[in-house]
Amino acid sequence: MGIPARAGPCVRANVLAAAAVWCALALPAAAQDTHVLVITGVAGDDEHAGQFHKWAMAVVDAAGRLGVPDAQVAYLSDKPEQDPARIRGRSTKDNVTKAFADTAARAKP
Repeated sequence: MGIPARAGPCVRANVLAAAAVWCALALPAAAQDTHVLVITGVAGDDEHAGQFHKWAMAVVDAAGRLGVPDAQVAYLSDKPEQDPARIRGRSTKDNVTKAFADTAARAKP
């Protein structure tokens, strides 16, 4: 499938970020030591918003299948109304900063 040629740098950056998270999930680690933070930003249009949400949910679902506890998985989105039960909040600067700080506080060396 790939990234469409008309995709802008934001789309490509989001795809690369999703790929990085996906690779991090594949690393051997005990699930209780794994923390997953998924962030989607401004999509630009409804088509991309839907695709970003689909990819983000694939990462969140994979984390669950790999045994990462729900408490250690956070998903922030520009459109939290897409799935209020699973999206923890809007992906604002303050919420992203707080999510990183919360994850760092829970993570153990």
